[in-house]
Amino acid sequence: MVAGRGTRRRRSGGQETSRRSLGSFGLRPGKTPSTARRGRAGRSDLGWRPGPGIRSHAVGHVGLSLVAGPETRYPLDGVRAQHRPGPQQPARHARLAHPDQQPAGRVPRQPAGIAAGELSGERKRAVPDRRYGGRWRQVVAAGRWWPATAGGPGPVGRNHRVDAVGVVHVDRRRPTTGPVRGQFPGSGRVVAGVADRWRACCCGASGDDRLSHRFSLHLADPAGHPDGDRPGGGRLAGVAAGSRCHRGSAVQTTLLEVLMIEFEVPALLLLGLPLGWAYWQWFRVSGATGWLRAGLLGLLVVALAGPRWDIGGDGLDVILVVDRSRSVSAENQAAAVELIADLENTRGAGDRLAVVTLGGEPRVEQELSHDKTLGGEFARVIDPDGSDLAASLTTSLNLVDPRRPARVLVLSDGESNGSDPLSAARRAREAGVPIDFRLFERLRVGDAAVEAVRLPMAVAPREPFQFSVWIASDGERSGTVRVLRDGELLAKTSRRFRSGRNRLLFRDILESGGVHRYSVELETANDPVVENNRGSGVVRVEAGPRLLLLTGDGKGGNLLRALQAADLPVDLARAAAHPLTLDALDGYRAVIIENTPADDLGRLKMARLAQYVEELGGGLLLTGGERSFGQGGYFKSPLDDVLPVSMELREEHRKLRVAMAIVLDRSGSMAVPVAGGKTKMDLANLGTAECVRLLSRSDKVSVIAVDSSPHVIQPLIEVTDPAAIASRALKIESMGGGIFVYEALVAAGKELGKAGDYSTRHILLFSDAADSEQPGNYKQLLENFEKGEITVSVIGLGTETDPDAELLKDIARRGRGNIMFSTDPQELPRLFAQDTISVARNTFIKKDGESQAEGIAGAFQPGVRLLGDLGEEAFPRSDGYNLCYIKPDATTVVASEDEYQAPWSAAWYRGLGRAVAITLEVDGKFSGEFGRWDGYADFLVTHTRWLLSGAGELDEVFVEMIREGQDAVVRVELDPERAAAYRLAPPRVLVIPPGRERQEPLEPDLAWTGPNSLEARVRLARTGTYRTLVRGPDRQFARGPVVTLPYSPEFVPRIDLPSGGEVLAEVALISEGRQRTDVTEIYADPPRSSQRVSLLPWLFVASMVVLVMEIAGRRLNLWSRSGERFTRSATGKVVAPSRPKPAWRSRRGSSPVSADRPADPSPARVVASADTVEPSTPDRPAAADVFRQAKSRARRRLK
Repeated sequence: MVAGRGTRRRRSGGQETSRRSLGSFGLRPGKTPSTARRGRAGRSDLGWRPGPGIRSHAVGHVGLSLVAGPETRYPLDGVRAQHRPGPQQPARHARLAHPDQQPAGRVPRQPAGIAAGELSGERKRAVPDRRYGGRWRQVVAAGRWWPATAGGPGPVGRNHRVDAVGVVHVDRRRPTTGPVRGQFPGSGRVVAGVADRWRACCCGASGDDRLSHRFSLHLADPAGHPDGDRPGGGRLAGVAAGSRCHRGSAVQTTLLEVLMIEFEVPALLLLGLPLGWAYWQWFRVSGATGWLRAGLLGLLVVALAGPRWDIGGDGLDVILVVDRSRSVSAENQAAAVELIADLENTRGAGDRLAVVTLGGEPRVEQELSHDKTLGGEFARVIDPDGSDLAASLTTSLNLVDPRRPARVLVLSDGESNGSDPLSAARRAREAGVPIDFRLFERLRVGDAAVEAVRLPMAVAPREPFQFSVWIASDGERSGTVRVLRDGELLAKTSRRFRSGRNRLLFRDILESGGVHRYSVELETANDPVVENNRGSGVVRVEAGPRLLLLTGDGKGGNLLRALQAADLPVDLARAAAHPLTLDALDGYRAVIIENTPADDLGRLKMARLAQYVEELGGGLLLTGGERSFGQGGYFKSPLDDVLPVSMELREEHRKLRVAMAIVLDRSGSMAVPVAGGKTKMDLANLGTAECVRLLSRSDKVSVIAVDSSPHVIQPLIEVTDPAAIASRALKIESMGGGIFVYEALVAAGKELGKAGDYSTRHILLFSDAADSEQPGNYKQLLENFEKGEITVSVIGLGTETDPDAELLKDIARRGRGNIMFSTDPQELPRLFAQDTISVARNTFIKKDGESQAEGIAGAFQPGVRLLGDLGEEAFPRSDGYNLCYIKPDATTVVASEDEYQAPWSAAWYRGLGRAVAITLEVDGKFSGEFGRWDGYADFLVTHTRWLLSGAGELDEVFVEMIREGQDAVVRVELDPERAAAYRLAPPRVLVIPPGRERQEPLEPDLAWTGPNSLEARVRLARTGTYRTLVRGPDRQFARGPVVTLPYSPEFVPRIDLPSGGEVLAEVALISEGRQRTDVTEIYADPPRSSQRVSLLPWLFVASMVVLVMEIAGRRLNLWSRSGERFTRSATGKVVAPSRPKPAWRSRRGSSPVSADRPADPSPARVVASADTVEPSTPDRPAAADVFRQAKSRARRRLK
């Protein structure tokens, strides 16, 4: 190949390569620009300052060198570069070659016998230039060009046609319908095409192209010289190719910049010049009619040019989908943030960027905006245990403005575990929105995982069964598998795993009923992903209905013996020790709590018990005593809503007035947030408000907030307006510092000193068990309180082992009050209420030794049945009971016959389950005659059997649940003989998700998949055990199978599944997107033009309006009348307007009208003023004279 000026030859490995000096591009050898930046007018991004006359608007971001190599095809449609790499050849290159007649959109192959230069480098962004009607699609290459003419070097103007030998033809006046080509003198190189500054650059073939150039170059220096003496050296600095550029002119460019209006055939606008001149010369009419006709002519000319309005505006919309799931490493997530910053910093004035985060559910971090609003941090909380790529793409497409071009860019590893993303890709293709991607590679080589634990759904007691464990491995390796049942080791084995799936079999026998959990642990060396090295599953043992009895000390008594004597299967446990998880409760049909305080259970256990009753159809029985119901702290607990009785304080049953001072710690530790978006201070305020609501109108209360000093929020006042007092308490905020205990107690004592004759005075101190400071001489203070009959209770936030716990316990002991500790801030409202109830009145009613020596009487309520008659004999007396009130919809079985008429036994349905409250102490010193009654056992057993009968089984329903990735598929099969009953009212499926806190059940929509089958799909949003339950008519339900999600779906092995890169590549292929290494170049690659609306309908309407106005003005004489009104208003005299005379008549040479012409028979003129001077008008001939003259002319012609 013949090298041009400034080249040098070298031979490497037998391959001759011609390389142009990089200095001709203003670059140092071996160094090219690596980051694409948008160019600006007046400078180039090639690393050099342009010389005089250089129009750098045609310069793209390119770092290139001239080489020779194998033949290449370079597509100009923005998809990808295709090449055949040879020895020592750059990986990506483009060719300046002879423009043979090849399919549009590609640079053709080099024909035989013609040498060609090749340019290598990465495609970068083009500089937008509105003078060319839009944005270039991409920059292809850059090189040098030596202009020459027949007479030597000379300038190339925009209207000048260079017609010398070997020079590329440039002529904007003649549209070019094919490739323009030329050859550099003496170099043997061929240039594919050149366009001047006013001609559009169009390469490729799309629907909105008006030219068919296959390759185009822009002259960067029209005044260059071949010898390169002048700055710039006549070098060609940029090559652009795109499908959004159109032919245009200066007129069209101005309209485009100002009004965003362009024309399909702008040259037709030139018709306005001859048409306007002809109208002015021969058809011009004065007045409004003339203007209307001129306007109509202009509208028609504009309509011929095909005007279109670009309603989308300039620029490109980019919707960025960022993967924030667990499978993406922290390094890749940090890289994603940097890429977002690069995209925000490199976008142009018209470009917009939106950010959607990819997780279990998509979250829109930033709407489409011109502003930089993300700030490098994500604000939305996502579920990292999922990658629903399809939902994220759908959300992104919903953000697209159909009037503007848009692209979606995905930054992800592509390992989606949601629905199929290809449907979203097809929708994107229909919308004309390509989906590009930047792949985040994920290391999985050498991974071994527990893929599944296959267990039977249910077995009978002592029934042998077999289960399998599936291990997935990337390659051959050794490992150890440990199998645990309910936390205890069942088996351990070492195996050699082959590549792929490996199956291990185990056997077991179970005796106790309920759900049993099996866990599998895998240990292998050098495992890159340890999160998936565990698995779990559950199996249910169908052992029939069973009871769980919870007591405070874990010891049985009369109640346990009565249940066992009735052959009811019952398990005894200590309330504080039993876990009371849904797994542990699954084997029981009912739970009995015997005289156990709520503190032994705690809020979480009580919440799970409530869920067990309401959502799983279990039964609950709570018995009375001094440590139960309101006295035991069940008021405002999670079980309060489940029980058929209420435990509030009622005004009519109060006997003592109470003065109470509530002292709250508002130190800095109270500002710590807790679940639900609240702080510890907020929950303490809620507890205070609950205390106020429990007090009567005759009680008094004071609220004090304490940090380093006391602050009286509410002075001691009667509770006549509890809502106002509660409102002030709810506004207390943490102010920092610690709590000074001594000053707090002193301030509370001063407030209670204002109580007067109130006999019950009480202080409730709430403090942090780890931050209670400055106790001072509290012992002497509490001795003074005892003399003044003031009691002190303490609620400590923390545990009994905290540093200041002993101080708080000593204060409560010396103050003769209660001491309560809790590490759960959400327990505070219940603890506040519990202490208030214990002080305001004793809710455990004891017999009066004088009037009720034999006990308190009670009686069965007439007509009440549980599982039969409860007997007609008199109900025995009792020595004590918990004062409660029956709730609406609940049934009273036994009631007291004292002044309270309180329920002793009540029952009701709650959710899917049943609940019973027996307010009597069934086994203790207050049982009285009831504990010695002959019908004692039958009474308790009858209530228990009613609870056990609560589950109405659906024998005609079979439920199956299978896990598929992060989804669970629930299938319901109906008995064909009974399926007709469910046609109009299909059964409902409830899925109980796992969680430490109580979770709301999921209720998917069942869809008919056959005559007797239904199916639903549920997303497993968190790890753990999921339970199913099918509800039918008449309170019937069936417990379905249990499925577990042992670890995040992000770490599920992808055996037999396409890799993430393959998924993204297929999505991009369907949507006509591409993989991007440099994401910033996406702005230079719009998939289509912004939406353009044709203005022809509007021009047609405007033309019709103008035409109607012109005709109406002439026919109805509108303009004459409006002229008369205008003249009358201006001069006070009406002057007849002159009749418009066409200009062409005045040029025919006709003689002027004679003086004896009769006057125009127009309406009489009224002279408004005598001094008004009328314009002189020649008299017109009368009508008879006109006819007489016509006859004379006719006779003369006949002669």
